Amino acid sequence: MFDILIDIGKSLAVTVLIFFIINNAFSTHNYKRKALIFFLTGLILLLGMFIAHLFDRFVLDYKIFPARYFAFPIAVLIVTIFLVSINLYRGNKYHHKLKGYERQVNNEENYLYVLYQYKDYYYLYKNNDTLSGDVVKFSRNIYFHDQMINVRINQLKLNPKAVNYIGKFSASEKQKDFVFFCYLVELNNDDHLEKFIKVDMYEIQNLKTLDFHKNIILRILIKEEFDIKL
Repeated sequence: MFDILIDIGKSLAVTVLIFFIINNAFSTHNYKRKALIFFLTGLILLLGMFIAHLFDRFVLDYKIFPARYFAFPIAVLIVTIFLVSINLYRGNKYHHKLKGYERQVNNEENYLYVLYQYKDYYYLYKNNDTLSGDVVKFSRNIYFHDQMINVRINQLKLNPKAVNYIGKFSASEKQKDFVFFCYLVELNNDDHLEKFIKVDMYEIQNLKTLDFHKNIILRILIKEEFDIKL
């Protein structure tokens, strides 16, 4: 029995390493896409082992399979279920979706509206006397907000703990649509945020700024999905 547990432990270590490599090979902060990647990885591994089992049974004519023979499949199944479940939970919590988003059209301008958080502090951008989130126009040839948030994180050289898409704010002016995709980015440290103003979590609710910015910031803070059109 002890030998079986050791074999399962070794198999778990190898499986975790495989999933770690897969996780680093795909740069996405979308938890539901991560869940899909982990599910497909586990499925491919399990199918491969099932085919190998059929080969052992019917080609090599093995009749008896020791318990340790199934250690690796069990490890893959455990890790797959765990990673898929935890990423689906996070995806539902932060309203992530698998599908892509509509490409921008000629009369539409897309922006990110990002609030950065480290511990109990939020980092806001100061323009003259107005505080706001980090408002970033989409780069040319980028049409999806989950792509653009990765670009912005890399531009600022940030170390994100979690990247949470909260909602969308749309407004129209002079036959042109302006769409703001709103994110809360939780950080592992506050490096490279020198140009932002640090605001305590208790002060941010009484923030003196334009109603437009205050409305978006407060909605991001409560982490409730929204789709507002003006």
